[in-house]
Amino acid sequence: MTTDNTRLGWNSATVDVVAVQGGIEATDRAGVAIVDGTYEVGRIPAGAIIQKVYLDRLVSFDGTIPTIAIGTTGTPEKYLAATATDAATLVVGALALDTKVTVAEDLILTVVNGGSVTGKAVAYISYIDTNHRREMFTV
Repeated sequence: MTTDNTRLGWNSATVDVVAVQGGIEATDRAGVAIVDGTYEVGRIPAGAIIQKVYLDRLVSFDGTIPTIAIGTTGTPEKYLAATATDAATLVVGALALDTKVTVAEDLILTVVNGGSVTGKAVAYISYIDTNHRREMFTV
């Protein structure tokens, strides 16, 4: 399995808007189907406000009922319920958005590969990092 964890940040007026992304492919480097399970994609810091969660299915997974969920170890479907990956389309998460994270969270993809040998998806999680605000004041 290949994993690409990227943290991108930019200043949006008074707060930092940050995106975490993590990718997953249906097979490992040897071409063997990845096992069903959880794969870490990044960490959300305490105090962050989750804005959007996306699953971009770049290449359809060809296994039997393949799915991916986005969440945490304690709540695997916290941000995106198990979503079919047999179509190459963008899916927008609708769970636990616009909420403040009280403690840091390690984000995971829960994968049911279904024996897929082709398939590729990237998860994008956008949040406001309230701990690194850059506020501007006028006197």
